[in-house]
Amino acid sequence: MNIGILKQSNFEPEEFFKSEIAKKHNINNYTDDPEIIANLKELGNCLQNIRDYLSKINGYDCPIIIHSSYRSKEVNKLARGRENSQHLKGQAADISSPKFGNLAAFFYSIRNSNIIYDQLLLETNCVHISKTRNKNRMISGKYINNKFTKI
Repeated sequence: MNIGILKQSNFEPEEFFKSEIAKKHNINNYTDDPEIIANLKELGNCLQNIRDYLSKINGYDCPIIIHSSYRSKEVNKLARGRENSQHLKGQAADISSPKFGNLAAFFYSIRNSNIIYDQLLLETNCVHISKTRNKNRMISGKYINNKFTKI
């Protein structure tokens, strides 16, 4: 399947596969699996909606940085990701928007919007968001001492 279908107004297909871990360890982090590409397309639509929403409420463009999205099994293991991580399925991204403001404000703006997501997690260096193509649980929270706390 052609990754070109992942193109959004403000996101290039390559952004969903970039990984500092893959680069450092010379790992190919691309896939052409149709199921994963379809999941990334859904996730990309969600990220574009977030960018459009944040830019609208602020009155200026608020770019989103994708720090990590799709992860191959090898990259996920090196990233210490969970064995059932949605990154492996192309359903998750770790994002930030420095121009928007701090991570907590970014997190709460997404959480308080009408944007549909599966998980929204406030992490130390990013916001983790996941989106599925069917049932989205709208779970938001953070981990404190390895224990999930709803926010």
